[in-house]
Amino acid sequence: MRRLLPLILLVAILAVGCRAAPTPAQPLSSVREGDKGLAPSAFAPPPQVGKALPSTTERMIIRRAELSLVVQDTKEAISKIESIAVEKGGYLHQSSVWKEGENLKAQLTIMVPAAKFEETLDALRKLAVDILGESVSGQDVTEEYVDLEARLRNLEATEKELRELLATVRERSGKAEDIMAVYRELTSIRDEIERVKGRMKYLEQMTAFSTIVVNLTPSVLAQPVAPTTWKPALTLWRASRALVKVFQFLVDATIWIIIVVVPTLLPFVLVGYIIWRLARRAKPKKEVKQ
Repeated sequence: MRRLLPLILLVAILAVGCRAAPTPAQPLSSVREGDKGLAPSAFAPPPQVGKALPSTTERMIIRRAELSLVVQDTKEAISKIESIAVEKGGYLHQSSVWKEGENLKAQLTIMVPAAKFEETLDALRKLAVDILGESVSGQDVTEEYVDLEARLRNLEATEKELRELLATVRERSGKAEDIMAVYRELTSIRDEIERVKGRMKYLEQMTAFSTIVVNLTPSVLAQPVAPTTWKPALTLWRASRALVKVFQFLVDATIWIIIVVVPTLLPFVLVGYIIWRLARRAKPKKEVKQ
């Protein structure tokens, strides 16, 4: 049994390594060069061989879009959106409908095949009286999926070796503590395999189907309370601008009067004033002579 203990410890160390966080996937060329001339040990998993990333058209991308649409009738729009989803090979994932006053608003989430993503968006846009907003995003999960595949191969290889080791321990030793030590590691590896498979399945589903969230607003609610032609801020700005212009005109006029008009008219005013004074003084003298 003592000869088997080192093997059990080796398998336990390898199992811990498999459960560690995966490192970024290496390029295929570098992995192949590192694998030349290598042979797996008796109980060690085979070397991790990276998988070549798919081409641009085969990459795994999780696509999501959100539309905010103004519609004439919310109920009718909901029915049409469900029909569009089914027609494109998808389904209604979630819906929420509520009232604002006497009007219905809604939010629907539909899932459609990735290949029908753009077609579905075009069909949804045609339902709208107006489009208040639109956003489209994509998350590339290709490298994560490739890493999970390589990790799964390593875990499954470790599981196979542990099963063989468990059979060997049962035949040679038969001690319960030795069997349970190997069995615990085997159970832990099995749990990790299930988690990796679950994540891979999730990524496959999310990339196969795209998510579209549609917000519906009835056209009555989309109308502003105040008419769009009335803009108090603009009126205030125009009035302030006019006041500044009037003030500038008065100041400019005052400057012109002081600098130009007054010096120009002053001699004529003085001459006129002198003539008027002389005339006034001469008038009483004439009356005395009579």
